[in-house]
Amino acid sequence: RMELWQTAGMMTKDFPLTGVGLRAFRMVLFYSYPVSLTQIGTDGTIHPHNLYLDIAATIGLPGMVAFCALLGTWASMMLDVLKRSQGHKDEGYYKMIVISLGSGMMAHLIFNLTDTISLGEKAGLVFWGVLGISGATWNLVRTELARDQIGT
Repeated sequence: RMELWQTAGMMTKDFPLTGVGLRAFRMVLFYSYPVSLTQIGTDGTIHPHNLYLDIAATIGLPGMVAFCALLGTWASMMLDVLKRSQGHKDEGYYKMIVISLGSGMMAHLIFNLTDTISLGEKAGLVFWGVLGISGATWNLVRTELARDQIGT
């Protein structure tokens, strides 16, 4: 892993604005960087085993900034759901949803420190699904509480 992490760092340094491209890490690794990997994954895929290095290497530093902004926006939306739902009759349900989504997201982000489910992978659909459910919950709380305040 250390060799892959170092190589991902070199790729980020060499391609800081554009990255090497989604799902191009393996090809660029073997054609442009000297590696002495002794094992290749059983399906032939190689990734840097760190989501954050993977993002920086494949879509560049602007993409990494955008990813961090996405996570920050998600966190602020979840905190907004908790704040807006205080005192509401369904506050318990909203807290349960936020805690569940937050726990799952934290587990995903911690797991991705030592392994990777890349943004373009099929299994990454769960990450985007959590973001979608979070956005729907945030929108529901905003509209429902606005409707309750109006009294309709």
